[in-house]
Amino acid sequence: SLAPTLEAPTLQLRRLSLDLRNVVPSLEEVDEFQQADPATRWSIWVDRFLDDPLSNERLVDWYDKTLMQRREAKHVGHASWIALLRRHVDQRTAFDELMRQLITSRWWNHSQRD
Repeated sequence: SLAPTLEAPTLQLRRLSLDLRNVVPSLEEVDEFQQADPATRWSIWVDRFLDDPLSNERLVDWYDKTLMQRREAKHVGHASWIALLRRHVDQRTAFDELMRQLITSRWWNHSQRD
């Protein structure tokens, strides 16, 4: 099982939700998680949170902070950068492919953007 075993189930769910969605789980989610079969609930809730639109936004935010290292958007407009990241996240572009595309892209040239 991929689930941590040393923590209380509610703490597991809280950490999972914060990692994947950047929000704490609702009381309803906590209740539902606690009532679920312990043998399968972890994988079910991982999939559930990954399907949540907040998970995509969390990943866009992570990509932005990781790749731009919180630098000023001097060479790239912030809105178009976020739109590019969001498009790749929505399309579920693999990280290595995203990096390849960013490194080899002509996107950085304003006149050649989509």
